[in-house]
Amino acid sequence: MSTHSHSVISLLGLLLVVALGCGEAHGYDVLCRDGNTAFEAYLSGVTVDVGPPTRGGLAGRSCRALLSWDDQEIVVARDVAELDLDLFAADLGLGYPVAAFQIKKSAAACCMTYKIYSLQNPPQLLRALRGGGYFSAADTNLDGQVEIWTDDAATVDGFEGLTLAQIQFPPTCVLRFNHDRLVDVSSEFQPYFDREIAELRARLQPGQVERFKRTDGRLAASTLSAADQLPLLTVKTEILELVWAYLYSNREKKAWQMLAEMWPAADVARIRAAILLMRARGMRAQVDEVSTALPPLETDIQHATIYDSTSKPAQPIMVRLYQSAGLGKRRRKLRVDLIIDGAGKVWSVKVSGKNQAAFDAVKRSTSNWKFIPALVEHHPVASRLRMNIALEQ
Repeated sequence: MSTHSHSVISLLGLLLVVALGCGEAHGYDVLCRDGNTAFEAYLSGVTVDVGPPTRGGLAGRSCRALLSWDDQEIVVARDVAELDLDLFAADLGLGYPVAAFQIKKSAAACCMTYKIYSLQNPPQLLRALRGGGYFSAADTNLDGQVEIWTDDAATVDGFEGLTLAQIQFPPTCVLRFNHDRLVDVSSEFQPYFDREIAELRARLQPGQVERFKRTDGRLAASTLSAADQLPLLTVKTEILELVWAYLYSNREKKAWQMLAEMWPAADVARIRAAILLMRARGMRAQVDEVSTALPPLETDIQHATIYDSTSKPAQPIMVRLYQSAGLGKRRRKLRVDLIIDGAGKVWSVKVSGKNQAAFDAVKRSTSNWKFIPALVEHHPVASRLRMNIALEQ
């Protein structure tokens, strides 16, 4: 990074937001939805500008993003329903800072596109990943390596007649850059998949699985009574999710073992071929290689240095607190102590006081918080950040 690197934030509209109400946070949240937020920042002479159209557009209820430098600009997206600045000034392992946007063209669209731009002068589009229900980059193990978490939502939407609304666990994909090569490193995060697997196995009742195994596997409406269709479709979906969790975490043998144990025998060959074809068309088709490495032992992880003070502290891109009903009206301020990783995501959080509702509200919300990471000698680093959040009733 240039020795003249610097970053500045301009608050335009709802940069720092405390959203109160009894509703839960979205499964994912974005910076701009239907033109509701504006944000601007710059690094090394490159400015990012996210917000509603400055004029015209879809009556101001859409979002657009620009990257500009000197007297030039790149239109990242315009007139889209949702637009998120997932990263700004972070290093994805490419050796230079990037900006990453996730974009949803319309409210009816199933999935996002993830565009990664270099923040060198001039900025360039490095990658455009498509088909994820969400994208979120983070230094998962706080080891200085940034992963991109996403899923294969587009490929499972419509698979075996299922909709995304019927699938609780679309197959997860974990990606990481090794220099300029994008690698599927999902095998290194098997414990994450194991938690999902445990939940799915706890739901599956042996009696229901046996009932499903006596069907043809396709569950055509013409072959089932109305009373049987929904419970059998639920079992089928959960079995598919279980197989995907093993398959996408690079445990193919175990995936096919589960399929053979739980699926109608006459239909195993067909569904196995369909699953393989589905996966080949998704994120797997957009990576350069697939890692077979196993998860590291905790004792082998060398954690990144966490800085208490930096010349350029972490600065908020999006901080939204979704208050639960139990938080109460008396508590007007919350003090939160955060560890922000080198990708600008919250790695851990502590909340002052003994109010469990306050902790729960912050914990639920921080998975969506985004920051420009702290800089030390112009490089993004993990850092501690203390914030006081005012709760305005």
